[in-house]
Amino acid sequence: MVQAWDPVAAAELAREYLEAGFDGVAIGGLVPRLSQVDLVESVVAAVRTAAGPLPLHAFGIGHPDQVARMLRLGVDSVDSSSYVKYAASGQLYSAPHIRHADLTPHERVHLALCNLAAATGKTLPLPTARFSTLSVRTLTESRL
Repeated sequence: MVQAWDPVAAAELAREYLEAGFDGVAIGGLVPRLSQVDLVESVVAAVRTAAGPLPLHAFGIGHPDQVARMLRLGVDSVDSSSYVKYAASGQLYSAPHIRHADLTPHERVHLALCNLAAATGKTLPLPTARFSTLSVRTLTESRL
């Protein structure tokens, strides 16, 4: 895993992974620096260039906006627990200002799956008999 504080060191580490015969490269340590957009983008770009054809993974990235940014920069995969953390606190990515306090465990799982779908930009193959999309109206009811 590449843990570098600047693009030069990140590229050097990625080249070492490439030369060592690894199947892919992962970048860690990005989350604490996400507010430093230029730095994060330059580190990711440097690793993407140095890693060549190897798959590139970014640890800890999960919010839909961040995932989209990483994919635009050439990252192949991301991971995060943020979609579960949002759901555990009763929040959807699409409406984080609304907090649902009294959700059942099943409703929290459903929220987590909705958040995961939002982060990946994909729909999830869920049986319609068991799951339905929570509407904003449902979330704004007096269950807060």
